[in-house]
Parts: sequence; structure tokens; C-alpha cells
Amino acid sequence: MSAHAVHAQLGEVVAGRKPGRVRADEIIVFDSTGTGLQDVAAAIAVYRRALEEKAWRGFSLAEYVAASVPIPDK
Repeated sequence: MSAHAVHAQLGEVVAGRKPGRVRADEIIVFDSTGTGLQDVAAAIAVYRRALEEKAWRGFSLAEYVAASVPIPDK
């Protein structure tokens, strides 16, 4: 993939400066290399956008972790 083929950086899409997919047949290639700080910033932006658009559902991380991580017997 060449730099010319890149439509946008994740931050540009999240910030609304460039559109994400506009058709179902479009393909997204996401290169997640970067720093942890970028990951946290992206997660915060997605979370805030979901809250604004009421496009979220609640969940309990504690319940999820408890259900998916086995607790060793003592």
C-alpha cells in the first residue's frame, strides 16, 4: 500500500475532518502501530462520540473480567 492510497489517519476520521466509510463495499485498513497514548486518545474520542450519538450500550468491565478470567484455587 502506498502513501498515496491512504485516505486519512485515524485522528482525522475521529475528529470529523475526513469521512470514514461511506459505502458498505469500502474497505478499511487499520495500522495500529503507535504509542499507547494515541490508543487512549482514540478510545476517549470514540467513547465521547458514542455518548453524543447515543450509540452505546452499557457494560460492567468488572463483571466481564470476572466472567472471563479464571480465579485459581487456593
